[in-house]
Amino acid sequence: MNPEQLLLVLGAGRYQLRLIKQAEKRGIRTVISDYLTDSPGRAFCSYQTMTDMMDIDANIALGREYGVAGVITSGTDQALNTMAATADALQLPCYLTPQAANICTNKQAMTQAMEQAGLPRPRSLIVSREKPIQAKAMHLHYPVVIKPTDAQGQRGTSVIETPDRFSRAIEAALDASRSGNAIIEEFIVGPEITVCAWLHNGDATILMVTDRVTYNAPPAVGVCFQHVFPSRHAAQLTGEIRSLMIDLGAAYGVSHGPLYVQMIVGHEQLYFVEGSCRVGGGHEDSLIPLVTGINITELLIDLALTGRAAPLDYSFDPQKVKCHALVNFILAQPGSITAQSLPNPDTTEGLVENGYYYRKGYEQRTIVNALGRIGYFICTAPDREMLMQRARTLYDNHHVNNDTGKEMVFWPDDPHMIGR
Repeated sequence: MNPEQLLLVLGAGRYQLRLIKQAEKRGIRTVISDYLTDSPGRAFCSYQTMTDMMDIDANIALGREYGVAGVITSGTDQALNTMAATADALQLPCYLTPQAANICTNKQAMTQAMEQAGLPRPRSLIVSREKPIQAKAMHLHYPVVIKPTDAQGQRGTSVIETPDRFSRAIEAALDASRSGNAIIEEFIVGPEITVCAWLHNGDATILMVTDRVTYNAPPAVGVCFQHVFPSRHAAQLTGEIRSLMIDLGAAYGVSHGPLYVQMIVGHEQLYFVEGSCRVGGGHEDSLIPLVTGINITELLIDLALTGRAAPLDYSFDPQKVKCHALVNFILAQPGSITAQSLPNPDTTEGLVENGYYYRKGYEQRTIVNALGRIGYFICTAPDREMLMQRARTLYDNHHVNNDTGKEMVFWPDDPHMIGR
């Protein structure tokens, strides 16, 4: 690899940290686009800038200034449009066209693409302030899910069971939407799964399927608490899932690169919730290599520099997994963080990695969306039963205290959980 190659990385937060480190390790110098001064990737990149990763024109100028050979991001939908537009303007390789990037980041375009391809998904309706709709005009059955068309991490998302909460939920979704649009969907009952796949020449390799356990204590809706591998809810559905991933890539006009898809296992079929063309932001860049042996970050770097990556010699079989593993997010009560402690992965059996997202002095609020999670850990075990037991023990050994010394970390009650 040419040591003088430069790679523009959109974002330098925890989602992009492994990407920056891996590129630098390969001798590829990274230029980061991030306006936050404390982003952890700043300590590992070759060139720091104070550029907003969402500013397309600024990133085109940045890529041109540094003469980058590629542009990439990971773990977030928000920068995919910038990535595709920058690569297109600078005639750089990219696995997404600007049109495909819009489809996989905007739920309105995503819904239209899925429906045109005949992919199974909940019935839905798009609304905006310019085209409002009243609850009585709805032909969907309650409960319904209302969310922005272009936000992630459960921002502005509500599940409502009666018409009296309709207007308030619509306003919350519109307020969280950059485009001013919201989507109303029928609420499909069933466990959620997350699919991580890789496309090569339009064919799909399933990397892993996890059970998505969510925290739903109001006002939180669908906040992921655990990604548990392998999925028990989709254990017999691998072939069907692979076929749907191939169809999804075709619907999006994407033939190479990552897919990160949330689905619901209904009574009669699988339903798409949403699907993006990226590596997941729930530490999938750590979990995928742990359970598959595939360095997904290396593939992303190759993708950024050439527009494609080598085909994968891997076949996912949920009955023959190397290990059982999970990502467990850490929840905390409101308060000011004054002390933190956590177990050491080097001396704790089954603990692979862990960390907190916020430092001392951070003011934790009531959990509303994914930003309310304060940390995480990844652990492994020989079987699922031992995995869940180990996760609970490790969870209880992560401690965060407020200014009165009271423990802020809490284990969520079963009535607020879906997917356990």
